[in-house]
Amino acid sequence: MSKRPGRVAAGTLDGLDAWGGDSIGLFLFSDQRPLAGVAGFVDWRACGAVSRTLESSAFKAGRGESMLLPTRMRAAFRRIFVFGLGVAQECDEGIFRNELRKAARVMRDAGVTDLAIAAPASRKQKGVELTFVKAAASAVADQLRVIFVEQPTDEMASLFAAKDAVG
Repeated sequence: MSKRPGRVAAGTLDGLDAWGGDSIGLFLFSDQRPLAGVAGFVDWRACGAVSRTLESSAFKAGRGESMLLPTRMRAAFRRIFVFGLGVAQECDEGIFRNELRKAARVMRDAGVTDLAIAAPASRKQKGVELTFVKAAASAVADQLRVIFVEQPTDEMASLFAAKDAVG
């Protein structure tokens, strides 16, 4: 497992393709369809596997819900770990921290050594990605290799740079 704090990276198709890890943790809200942000790009690379699972109601993205999707997508990911967050408006930094800790444990227990996660996106709520990145910096920075976001900012990067300077 990486001992250096994670970095913030653009969750574009190119950014995802450049990642050398074999797994990604994807966080979804139950009330955000179609998939937005990084989740949409991951789903694209997975040939719609995430969307099909959501449409089948096999996974609703409720808070605490999780699933593993093996995939043959073009990117390096062999596995997509999907974690539900529930309704977007009901989530705050504390809920994100709790769900991030649980997700990190699940992924570690499954043998993931380079933890990569994708921040959730909301078309209706501004600032969701930043709040999620703040939660990740305080809850799982020492375990995180990369966090993919739709719109990386200097503020997001500085959250991990500060942790790097201390550790």
